[in-house]
Amino acid sequence: FCLTFAVSYDFFGETRTVELKPGGESLPVSFDSRSEYVEHYCRWLLDTSVERQFRQLAEGFGLVVDSALWSLLTAQEAHLVLCSEPDLDFEDLRRGTRYEGYGGGEAYITGFWEILNGFDLSQRKRFLAFVTGCDRAPLGGLHELKLVVRKTGEEPTERMPTAHTCFKMLDLPQYASKEKLRWKLLTAIENSEGFGLE
Repeated sequence: FCLTFAVSYDFFGETRTVELKPGGESLPVSFDSRSEYVEHYCRWLLDTSVERQFRQLAEGFGLVVDSALWSLLTAQEAHLVLCSEPDLDFEDLRRGTRYEGYGGGEAYITGFWEILNGFDLSQRKRFLAFVTGCDRAPLGGLHELKLVVRKTGEEPTERMPTAHTCFKMLDLPQYASKEKLRWKLLTAIENSEGFGLE
């Protein structure tokens, strides 16, 4: 294998070598010892090599989050707190939305929400990222975003829906049909990065 029980790595332009076990630099990896090498290498790569950084991260995390409270959470609850819910409830988003130029109860806005509620999870995430810069719900739920939907013209128009992520505001022209609204929304959210060039 031309390997020994040692690993060399670059540390800011300096090559450093670490023995994976005592005397590892002079111990060749053989066919019979390959599993042991992989075990030692993985332990070094995922544990030992990042131990100092992980300890500092845990210490900093402990300054922000009370470890006594944190220890009461299950792994699933901790994941939910850190990453939010994977299912995005757009009815909850609707409850926290306010409107400028629209009343909120007209057929056009009802159609807008029907379109959003028809989106799959991937499209919902893209919509959220488009209007907020983040594809996840905040801890309190989507109504906490306080989305603003603002009317910016009506037909005839070819303007696209535009987002102001800092203000969680969607500039939404009033299109002539629900189909055009859906097409414009999908075009906007799917091409909002890199001018649609991927």
